[in-house]
Amino acid sequence: MLRRYFQADSLSLQHWEVQALFYAQIVGGTEGLFHIKGEVLIAGESRSWTMVVKLIAAESDPAIASTWFYAQREALAYKSLILDTMTGVLSAPKCYGITLCQNSKIWLWLENVIADEPPLWTINCYANAAFGLGEAAALLQPQLFKIRDTPLTYSFASSWCKYWFRWYGLSSVDSVRRITSAQSYVSARQLQNVLQLLEEAGSLIEQYHLMPQTFCHHDTHRLNLIIQKKTKPFARIVAVDWALAGPGPVGADAADLVSGSLLNFCFDMQQAEFLELQVMTRYLDGLYSTQWQGDPKKVEAGYLLQTVLRFEALVPVWLAHWLSKKETEATQRRFNLTEQQIAETWVALLDFVIERRERLVRLLPLL
Repeated sequence: MLRRYFQADSLSLQHWEVQALFYAQIVGGTEGLFHIKGEVLIAGESRSWTMVVKLIAAESDPAIASTWFYAQREALAYKSLILDTMTGVLSAPKCYGITLCQNSKIWLWLENVIADEPPLWTINCYANAAFGLGEAAALLQPQLFKIRDTPLTYSFASSWCKYWFRWYGLSSVDSVRRITSAQSYVSARQLQNVLQLLEEAGSLIEQYHLMPQTFCHHDTHRLNLIIQKKTKPFARIVAVDWALAGPGPVGADAADLVSGSLLNFCFDMQQAEFLELQVMTRYLDGLYSTQWQGDPKKVEAGYLLQTVLRFEALVPVWLAHWLSKKETEATQRRFNLTEQQIAETWVALLDFVIERRERLVRLLPLL
């Protein structure tokens, strides 16, 4: 790893130290995150180094490979070399090595990406990230052959919906109400819309796969993006945590940038439509900067499909789980918000997503 880091054939490790890093885990997969630094001797000169090591579980059950929570997917993405083809604004952290340990853990030895960004992103930060995501979508589209016949070719939409829909049990009003019975936040109209999604999801997933496909990150909310302004000739935007990576429609990562950032309280929910407009405009600019010649209406459809299939069923479950009696206190600490503020934002996001499904229904017949 260090020889790769320094691009040196010979070196001598002088010393090293390790520090555990905090990470917020919603669903299992990552089993540790560590900052490691030290010094080496190269040709008589002392040189310092720093990396981030991510520990993930090595799954033995082949059935897990078709799910969105397959822990080894990030390692496979690096092994495929598909991430190396992102030569524009957006990139992944460099990977210096992948180690399989005897305790069935995989160690990813990654670049320690140092942020150079404001604590709170401005709208320009989101616009620049959207440009990078659009540019990357175009660059990655012809590279899908690199992941053929691997677990990276899974259906994100099918796996995601199957996982979250199981929370609802039978498709009935009563079963949906059980999910949200502890709270009075979700209206009957919103619950009815979620029920409608459960019935329509199969046909929407079919449309999801019919849209122009590219290699997607599938979790590009603001907390997974880091800006490095000091890099030349342009600011670099680094997308971390590729654990969900796989095929998806062009436009999908723009959806996660918008709704994922709103879900995590990174942008004012009252400005959601403004955020969406800026993100989609710059995402298309990023696509066109590569001489991409696709249909912008299909990009919009990909954006809307990802928004609906990813977030409409998820938000009520989050309301029920993270604001339950058991979790409310921890959730308030995590977001530094009151229960009411959290609930109001997520309910507003649910309305935002439902409106996108209405847009999607109008758009699909025109394609």
